[in-house]
Amino acid sequence: MIDKGKWTIEENSKEDKNYIEQFFVSLLEGNRTITTNLSNNKKRIIIRFTIALKNKKNNQIILNKIQKVIEDKIIIERKDKYVTWITNSKADINKILLILS
Repeated sequence: MIDKGKWTIEENSKEDKNYIEQFFVSLLEGNRTITTNLSNNKKRIIIRFTIALKNKKNNQIILNKIQKVIEDKIIIERKDKYVTWITNSKADINKILLILS
């Protein structure tokens, strides 16, 4: 259940998914964390989306919820100071592009 002030949303509901997607877009826009690289053989472009937040309990909770909706992985990095959600899989990037459209 997500507590959004005066109301709550049940886990896995359509409203929860929509809320998480909207929150994801805000985080993505705020962080400006879309990167591209050439692969080692320089034959393809690698696209990566990341969201890095301070390693606090609420940030971990929201990134875990994003991970349930969009998938891929979460890591703790930079001497345990940041929790980071990362995706570079083609399927997840397609999901993200649909959310952003």
